[in-house]
Amino acid sequence: MLVSGMGKSVGTSTGTRAAWLDHLPDGVAYFDDSFRLVEWNARLASMVAKPLLAGLPLASVIGPELAALAGPGFCLAAVEGGRCWRGDPIPEGGYALSCRDAAEGAGLRAALGAAEASSRAKSDFLANMSHELRTPLNAIIGFSDVIHSGVFGPIGNARYQEYVLNINQSGRHLLALINDILDLSKVEAGRVELHEEDLSIHDLVGACFRMVTEMVMQSGCLLVMEADEGLPMLRGDGRRLRQVLLNLLSNAVKFTPEGGRVSVRARLEADGGLAITVADTGTGIAPDDIPLVMEEYGRGRSEVVRNRQGTGLGLPLSQRLVALHGGRLDLTSVLGQGTEVTFRLPRERVLG
Repeated sequence: MLVSGMGKSVGTSTGTRAAWLDHLPDGVAYFDDSFRLVEWNARLASMVAKPLLAGLPLASVIGPELAALAGPGFCLAAVEGGRCWRGDPIPEGGYALSCRDAAEGAGLRAALGAAEASSRAKSDFLANMSHELRTPLNAIIGFSDVIHSGVFGPIGNARYQEYVLNINQSGRHLLALINDILDLSKVEAGRVELHEEDLSIHDLVGACFRMVTEMVMQSGCLLVMEADEGLPMLRGDGRRLRQVLLNLLSNAVKFTPEGGRVSVRARLEADGGLAITVADTGTGIAPDDIPLVMEEYGRGRSEVVRNRQGTGLGLPLSQRLVALHGGRLDLTSVLGQGTEVTFRLPRERVLG
């Protein structure tokens, strides 16, 4: 099977390459502007099973049929005689050629397939662990609530009251972490179904505001809501959209120092879709860390981020839940000045 296509290769520096060519696992050769052999390694010589000499034409190395597909300006990708060939024009002149055994490529594909299967198995396993993990944690939280509130009488020692409160708070924190891990695994396994309903945007934002009130009071920052008047109803999964907004609000409050500001703005966009933005005046994210924090289990590398609790799943999970609604999540940030995260839902989700 032969395949050829137009394209440009990444630039390769000129100069002596022979010093390191023999350390490469693939067969490699370089040709000049006239497609005459200039340099090659021992691996290529063994794969073509013929003596190689400087000045040989490309056709003498790979055969006339393949060489016909590798003219000026053309990239070559071909499988022939149990070997995978790749050729690329060098922008400053010349041609680069590489070769490997097709069996090695097949082995790589098999390894990738096994890795994908393992990832799916992991996601399926975690998704199935939902009941087994959450049920005992909910029991711990519930019984510690009962003991702390003294439903059946007061606790004799004040130290025990402190311990029960610590158990309750630790249980809630652990449950929140497990919920994020399991929810992301369910999304990856394709097991999340949206339970759609008609939602008031003001009620959605207001409910999330109430849920973070205590966190805001402890942090000492200011929480502000800005919503356009007369916003229409929204069609979506209320629980999942609240989860998205709570994740964004919690992150914003967590990384905003005392005296800072966290705001939420809901508005209709020019295309009729809905945008909800959470902005803060917190620590911000370094440019190189932005792709990292959007990945599963990724966290920023600054000292402030490392000192905060969390799994690094809030943003990736929110991004996936928004995508399930046909929308997208955008993040911009300036280190030391703050972060702005906007999730956008399409026009089809807006009623009226």
